[in-house]
Formats: sequence, structure tokens, C-alpha cells
Amino acid sequence: MKKYDEVVNWRAGWFMRLEKAFHDLDAGQAEGICRIPRKIYEAANPKEQIRLLKMMLDELMAKANVQKGKNLHCPFHDDRSPSMIWKNGSLHCFACHDPGETRDIFDLIGLLFGLKSFAEKKIKAVELFVEDGTSIARAMRLSTKMPFPRSEMRRPASASRSFAAFKEWRYVSALEDEECRRYMEKRGIAEGSALRFHLQCGIYQNLKYLAIPCEGEFIVARNLSDDGPKIRLKKGVPVTLFNAGRLEMQKSCVFVVEGAIDAITIEQLGYGAIALNGLHFRKLIEKSHMLRRNEVFPMILLDNDEDGRKAGTKLFQELQWRGVGAYLHDYRGALGKFLARFKDVNEAYLKNPEETGKAIREIFQMASELSRIRPADPKDVQNFSWSNPLFKYGKPLGKPIHFKEDF
Repeated sequence: MKKYDEVVNWRAGWFMRLEKAFHDLDAGQAEGICRIPRKIYEAANPKEQIRLLKMMLDELMAKANVQKGKNLHCPFHDDRSPSMIWKNGSLHCFACHDPGETRDIFDLIGLLFGLKSFAEKKIKAVELFVEDGTSIARAMRLSTKMPFPRSEMRRPASASRSFAAFKEWRYVSALEDEECRRYMEKRGIAEGSALRFHLQCGIYQNLKYLAIPCEGEFIVARNLSDDGPKIRLKKGVPVTLFNAGRLEMQKSCVFVVEGAIDAITIEQLGYGAIALNGLHFRKLIEKSHMLRRNEVFPMILLDNDEDGRKAGTKLFQELQWRGVGAYLHDYRGALGKFLARFKDVNEAYLKNPEETGKAIREIFQMASELSRIRPADPKDVQNFSWSNPLFKYGKPLGKPIHFKEDF
């Protein structure tokens, strides 16, 4: 089968919806998906288990509102005339594939989650599509001595260094401590996110913290009780970014927020996000070479307060001076208006997840269009009017392109 490094055809709007459905499942948002009952899966032989998992593609395509039997734009080549069909748990492109060659649920999991071996793909499929799949997948990994996939533990080596730096602390999984689970529920953090970002319950001097590993040895430790400091940081350990692995994803739009929990919230909504862990915007400026190299387009969404607005403006200007195009959200504008009533994304999400999702989607859609626009000349940044985003972020490269999605 032909290997694809990335999706190259954005006419295939159905594939973007399918990708979002995959990541919704990964974040624990399985609404509308009928998972395979655990008893049925465990009673089946290996060949039948694979067949059951393959057929879940039909379930996921339905969730993505893809019409069965209709020709679709292929996402893997410049397909101007729809040439891909979906049938019985598989996809076939008449332009890309040889006769009889198809792509199935395992191929898509490998593509979207960066997994190579079939064993890794099957374990991830079990986790996504089988009832109580997380515990089954964990047992499968332990029995095969296979590490957790990168999609769950973004930087396992870095996370280990982070926890090792807090030698006087004691750790248990965030999902295994009842008090920590209640705190995560209170903050809207899904179980899938706890696994994906390697969250731990850190215990120090009879106080418990939700420990969130970042780059290097840095950890964000949020107090679970009202006693002691709200956030505890390790002295002498420099602040680093949370979820910085997003900067390695080429040609992507990534939200930039202050807090790690805000970033986790946006990830659960199906979009990429990193956190500055405060107003440390220079930590992102230091990585401007990565933004340019990987063509990452930052969407600056710092807190809705005076300090957040000032830091966001400074970050935007500094990135422009370094030749990096970016979007700076203005809470006073009409875009994503629901967020203007709250201090940050997580606060808005806890009030109304659906409205927050709509607001984030509006911002993302605008930023996606802006990401196609040439960055402004740094010397002219201050001269652009902020009332018109097309002037604010540069001049269009010719006429805008609008692709019709497949429904």
C-alpha cells in the first residue's frame, strides 16, 4: 500500500470531520458511538476481533456525517473530482490504489496517531472502540511489554524527567486517586486526557496536587484543596511549555493559551493547543524557528484580562518581527463572542461546553483562512489596522480558495 506522510487535499472536508471524530473518542467524548461490548470482543477469536474493529469505521463515518455510497474527495492526493468510495468498513481510491487495495480503520489509526506496527494500531483500536477498552488496552500493553503510544504520552521521556526532579514527592496515577479524579471532573478533564498527557496525583507534605508534566523537568502542580498554594512550582526549575509536541506537527494551526488545563480543554474539543504556563510568552518566541520550519500558525488566546491582553499583543508583535504569521484573538470582537464572558477557555467550557466548542471552532476557521495569508513585513506591523484581519495579518495571496465539502 502506498504510504502517505500527510493529508494533502483539503477539499476532502469529510476527512477533517472523521479526524475530529477520532480525536473526540481519544479524549473520552464518545457520544453517538456504539462501542463493541467487551464480552463479545473477548469471546471472539483474533480474526473475528479484527473484523469487528474494522467495521467500526462505518460507525465513525456515520458520526462524521459522511453519506454512504457517495463518491468522496480523496484526502491523499490533489483529487479535484471525487474518486474515493467507502464500503463495508474500507476506503478505496480509484486514483491512488491498485485494484482491490483498500484502507481500513487500522491504516487511519496509524496515520492519525503516528503508530507503525499493526500491534500498536490494534491496541489503540481496542482502546477507542471496545467497552472498557482502556483497561483492556493497558493489559495488552503489559502482556506484550509494549509502551503506551505517543498519542497518549506526548513526551514520556520528558515526563519521567519532570517527575524525577520532584524526588521528595510521591506519585500515583491521577485516575487511581479518588480526590484527584473528583478534581479532574470538576475541571472537565476526561479520563482519556489524563492518560494522554500522563497526569499524576503528586503528594507532598500531606497535600495533594494534580501534576501536569511539561518540557524538561518542569511540572505544573495544581493544589486539589484550598490549603496551601494554588499552584506549586519547583524552585530552580525553569518554566517550559505544555504540550510543545504540537509545534512538530507541520502545516498546522495551534492555539496558544496561558494554562495547561485550558490547553487540555481545547485538545478535548478536537483542536491543537499549547500552554505558556503563565505569561511566559518568550518561551514560544524562543521556538519561532520551529514555527517557521514546520509552518505552524499560532492562534493566540491568552486570558481575558488586562495582563493577558498585553502579553498576547506583545507575543503577536514579537512573532511578526521574526517572520511568523499569527492570529491574535480580540475578546471585544464578534468572533467567538461566548468566550468574552469568561476569564479563560476552561471557565467557559465548564459553563457551557457546546457554546465553547462553537466559539473555538469559529476562531479556528478564521485562523485557518489567515494561515494561507503571507505574513506581514515586520517593519509594517504597527501600521496595520486591527479592525480588518486581512490587513492586520498581511495581504492575501491572490483570490481566496473555497472548497466544497462532501456531505
